[in-house]
Amino acid sequence: MLKNLIIAICLITFPLSLMAGEDNENSFGSVHETSIEGQIIDKNTHEKLVCATIEVEGTDIEIATDIEGKFEIKGLNPGTYQFKVSYISYKEQLIKNIEVKRGKNQSLVVALTQYD
Repeated sequence: MLKNLIIAICLITFPLSLMAGEDNENSFGSVHETSIEGQIIDKNTHEKLVCATIEVEGTDIEIATDIEGKFEIKGLNPGTYQFKVSYISYKEQLIKNIEVKRGKNQSLVVALTQYD
Protein backbone atom coordinates (compact mmCIF):
# COMPACT_ATOMS: atom_id res chain seq x y z
CA MET A 1 0.00 0.00 0.00
CA LEU A 2 2.75 2.46 0.98
CA LYS A 3 4.72 1.58 -2.16
CA ASN A 4 1.66 2.30 -4.35
CA LEU A 5 1.21 5.66 -2.63
CA ILE A 6 4.88 6.54 -3.21
CA ILE A 7 4.61 5.61 -6.88
CA ALA A 8 1.43 7.70 -7.27
CA ILE A 9 3.11 10.71 -5.68
CA CYS A 10 6.15 10.21 -7.88
CA LEU A 11 4.06 10.05 -11.05
CA ILE A 12 2.51 13.38 -10.10
CA THR A 13 5.74 15.12 -9.08
CA PHE A 14 8.19 13.58 -11.58
CA PRO A 15 7.15 15.86 -14.48
CA LEU A 16 7.84 18.83 -12.20
CA SER A 17 11.36 17.60 -11.48
CA LEU A 18 11.92 17.20 -15.22
CA MET A 19 10.92 20.82 -15.77
CA ALA A 20 13.24 21.89 -12.95
CA GLY A 21 16.03 19.88 -14.56
CA GLU A 22 15.49 21.71 -17.84
CA ASP A 23 15.82 25.05 -16.07
CA ASN A 24 18.99 23.90 -14.35
CA GLU A 25 20.45 22.73 -17.63
CA ASN A 26 19.72 26.08 -19.24
CA SER A 27 21.19 28.00 -16.33
CA PHE A 28 24.49 26.13 -16.70
CA GLY A 29 24.48 26.42 -20.47
CA SER A 30 24.95 23.66 -22.98
CA VAL A 31 28.69 24.24 -23.49
CA HIS A 32 29.58 21.92 -20.62
CA GLU A 33 28.55 18.59 -22.24
CA THR A 34 28.99 16.94 -18.82
CA SER A 35 26.47 14.72 -17.11
CA ILE A 36 26.11 12.25 -14.30
CA GLU A 37 23.63 9.44 -14.69
CA GLY A 38 22.81 6.54 -12.51
CA GLN A 39 20.36 4.34 -10.73
CA ILE A 40 19.18 4.10 -7.14
CA ILE A 41 18.44 0.58 -5.84
CA ASP A 42 17.65 -1.27 -2.63
CA LYS A 43 20.91 -2.65 -1.20
CA ASN A 44 19.47 -6.05 -0.27
CA THR A 45 16.86 -6.78 -2.94
CA HIS A 46 18.33 -4.70 -5.81
CA GLU A 47 14.80 -3.38 -6.40
CA LYS A 48 14.74 -0.10 -8.35
CA LEU A 49 13.72 2.83 -6.13
CA VAL A 50 11.15 4.97 -7.92
CA CYS A 51 11.13 8.67 -7.01
CA ALA A 52 14.28 8.58 -4.87
CA THR A 53 15.76 12.06 -4.50
CA ILE A 54 19.25 13.09 -5.60
CA GLU A 55 20.47 16.49 -4.43
CA VAL A 56 23.68 18.09 -5.65
CA GLU A 57 24.98 19.75 -2.49
CA GLY A 58 25.89 23.40 -2.84
CA THR A 59 23.55 23.89 -5.83
CA ASP A 60 19.83 24.26 -6.50
CA ILE A 61 19.74 20.92 -8.29
CA GLU A 62 17.46 18.26 -6.84
CA ILE A 63 15.91 15.60 -9.03
CA ALA A 64 13.93 12.38 -8.64
CA THR A 65 14.51 8.98 -10.17
CA ASP A 66 12.17 7.71 -12.87
CA ILE A 67 10.11 4.52 -12.83
CA GLU A 68 13.28 2.50 -13.47
CA GLY A 69 15.10 4.14 -10.54
CA LYS A 70 17.30 6.04 -13.01
CA PHE A 71 18.37 9.68 -13.05
CA GLU A 72 20.47 12.05 -15.14
CA ILE A 73 21.95 15.40 -14.17
CA LYS A 74 23.16 17.39 -17.18
CA GLY A 75 25.28 20.49 -17.52
CA LEU A 76 27.38 20.35 -14.35
CA ASN A 77 30.41 22.58 -14.32
CA PRO A 78 33.74 20.79 -13.88
CA GLY A 79 34.60 20.31 -10.21
CA THR A 80 34.13 18.01 -7.22
CA TYR A 81 30.61 17.40 -5.96
CA GLN A 82 28.74 15.68 -3.16
CA PHE A 83 25.38 14.05 -3.75
CA LYS A 84 22.75 13.44 -1.09
CA VAL A 85 20.51 10.49 -1.94
CA SER A 86 17.32 9.85 -0.01
CA TYR A 87 14.16 7.78 -0.17
CA ILE A 88 11.23 7.26 2.19
CA SER A 89 12.02 4.64 4.89
CA TYR A 90 15.66 4.33 3.74
CA LYS A 91 18.85 5.68 5.30
CA GLU A 92 20.06 8.83 3.58
CA GLN A 93 23.41 8.41 1.85
CA LEU A 94 26.02 11.05 1.08
CA ILE A 95 28.20 10.32 -1.95
CA LYS A 96 31.38 12.38 -1.55
CA ASN A 97 34.16 13.58 -3.81
CA ILE A 98 32.70 12.82 -7.22
CA GLU A 99 34.95 14.61 -9.69
CA VAL A 100 33.25 15.97 -12.78
CA LYS A 101 35.54 16.64 -15.75
CA ARG A 102 34.64 18.65 -18.82
CA GLY A 103 33.24 16.45 -21.58
CA LYS A 104 33.29 13.28 -19.46
CA ASN A 105 30.03 11.63 -18.51
CA GLN A 106 29.93 9.52 -15.36
CA SER A 107 27.68 6.79 -14.07
CA LEU A 108 26.74 5.95 -10.47
CA VAL A 109 24.80 3.12 -8.89
CA VAL A 110 23.73 3.90 -5.34
CA ALA A 111 22.41 1.16 -3.06
CA LEU A 112 20.32 2.41 -0.14
CA THR A 113 19.61 0.49 3.06
CA GLN A 114 16.18 0.41 4.69
CA TYR A 115 15.79 1.47 8.30
CA ASP A 116 15.41 -1.48 10.66
